[in-house]
Amino acid sequence: MDEQVSLPVMIDSIIENLSGPLTSEEISNGWTEDSQRVMTDFFKDLQSKISNKEELSYFGILRGLDHWGISGGELFLKVAAIDHRLREAR
Repeated sequence: MDEQVSLPVMIDSIIENLSGPLTSEEISNGWTEDSQRVMTDFFKDLQSKISNKEELSYFGILRGLDHWGISGGELFLKVAAIDHRLREAR
């Protein structure tokens, strides 16, 4: 994702992506309805924390994806970009 795009915009985009039905590519990359729901909730909570200017700690988002067996694909790359941006912000 573009380095000029703000973190809140990135999070809005991933929430939008996660709000629709999973594509066949996402399913083949390990996404399930459970992981989709948990990640949607996670990003909505993160969005709220950023809006309220709360301190952010390291979340280990990619470890969570690995735990669910999610690897590769466009959605994974978007989550990885957010994880990278969060680590930079710390």
